Amino acid sequence: VSDVFSNLFGVKQESAQSATPKKPAPPRTKTVTVAKPAAPKEDVVAKQKAQLKAAEEERRRKKQEAEEEKKRQVAEAKQQAAAAAEEKKKQVIEAKKQAAAAAEEKKQASRDAAEAKKRAAEEKKQAAMAVAEGKKRAAEEQKQAAEAKNQAATAASEEKKRVAEEKRRAAEDKKAAAVAANLAKRQAIEDKKAAAGAASKATEVVTKAKRGATISLGFFNFGGSKEEEAQEAPKVSTKAPRGVPTLSKWQQNDDDSISGIISGSPSYNDGDLITTSPIKTKNPGSESQVMTISGSKYFLDSTKSKPGFSFFSFGGFGKPTAKATSDKAASKPANDAAEKRKKAMEDKKAAADARKAEFEAAKQARQE
Repeated sequence: VSDVFSNLFGVKQESAQSATPKKPAPPRTKTVTVAKPAAPKEDVVAKQKAQLKAAEEERRRKKQEAEEEKKRQVAEAKQQAAAAAEEKKKQVIEAKKQAAAAAEEKKQASRDAAEAKKRAAEEKKQAAMAVAEGKKRAAEEQKQAAEAKNQAATAASEEKKRVAEEKRRAAEDKKAAAVAANLAKRQAIEDKKAAAGAASKATEVVTKAKRGATISLGFFNFGGSKEEEAQEAPKVSTKAPRGVPTLSKWQQNDDDSISGIISGSPSYNDGDLITTSPIKTKNPGSESQVMTISGSKYFLDSTKSKPGFSFFSFGGFGKPTAKATSDKAASKPANDAAEKRKKAMEDKKAAADARKAEFEAAKQARQE
């Protein structure tokens, strides 16, 4: 028991001593102990038991407190660990959210960059297409302007040629009319001289004729002979090329024109006397084809007139039996051709004006 007590109290004292700081020992003084009377032995044992019981109670209480403290600490540690785990979980979730947001932001930035790149490429493509379209449109406009200029120049040239051709034909017609008038005038003078000579000769014949003699009126060329009447409407030569009029009893005048009786012409009646424009052929012969400077063609048959031949037969007092006409009517086909050329040029000019108007309208639409 004493050992137990000593151990308990010694432990308690050691624990107390270890728990409380040591104070410096007071100075030793000499004390005089007075001996007390000794207690009874039963009281000492009861006291020791009480002390042991109290020590046991204290030990249990401390043990219980220690266990409760340990449980509290364990619970607190668990609670702290749970709180730390929850916090860590929250931090992980937040980190994941931030990482996801960063990834989404990065993706959006990548998408924006790709969209910007695509948009820039599209704008560049559109700009290139606009430049190409502008060049193409400018080239087309330049081409159309050149075509319009060429057409205008061609139309002006054709118009100039047409005017020159009309002037040339008018001059030729005027010259041919003057030649025909001169020829008719000369022929009238010759016919007048011939009529005077015939009258003088008739007077002489009548004077010298015997009384009762018969005088033929044919001597005075009244009505002409059957041969002359047949010559007024000659037949078309079978040797003439198809579509080419024939001139019979023809003769070449000093200005290189041809006078003769025409047949096979759509512009004249067979048997009409005409004078052509000057011909291009030098020294034409019988059974040959000639062309005038105005472009008309004629076939000269073999019945060339003799020198001094007159195309006017005086059947009764100098009246001509054939009509003297110019080559003006013969130029009708040429005039028709000129009209056709003029109309073609007018059509070309109208088409060019229409194309120009269409081009201007398209240009205006593009500008709008």
